[in-house]
Amino acid sequence: MGLNVSAVKTKYPKGTRVRIVNISENQNIKAGTLGTVTSVDEEGLIHINWDNGGYLEVSLEKDTILKVKKED
Repeated sequence: MGLNVSAVKTKYPKGTRVRIVNISENQNIKAGTLGTVTSVDEEGLIHINWDNGGYLEVSLEKDTILKVKKED
């Protein structure tokens, strides 16, 4: 069936705050780490700047993130 890239872009616009629940390939980003979406590319990868200083894109087909409310 495949990933609906348009839906991913709508759900995770630039500036969306997220928390990683599970990531398949990178051990430097631990569960619970917060980050900010910078973009979603044409393949549906969500590009995120993590609060721990890291940068990594995630795939909703392999990884799990949750949207969180922006801190005041």
